[in-house]
Amino acid sequence: MFKCDKCGVCCKFFGEIKFSKEYEYMEMLNNGDGKCKYLKNNLCSIYENRPELCNSNKLYLNYYKDKMSKEEFDDFMQEQCDSVKKMYVKHYGGI
Repeated sequence: MFKCDKCGVCCKFFGEIKFSKEYEYMEMLNNGDGKCKYLKNNLCSIYENRPELCNSNKLYLNYYKDKMSKEEFDDFMQEQCDSVKKMYVKHYGGI
């Protein structure tokens, strides 16, 4: 099962992530320095109302459940998370 470790990297790297058309609205969350404007102390200040793209459970149910098992999706999410962390470390030198 994919488990977020609350490092905040996915919320700090907006300037480097290119969103597909359906998620272009996510660019509005960028506070100007590449970080989500709702990230406070590495936690989401709008967690209960966070965007669909930030909610892996909703993302799975709405887009992936007919394409892969939950276990496959969790593995996919872990790969994406690890990839974003590697890019972040390469760009900034650490988490």
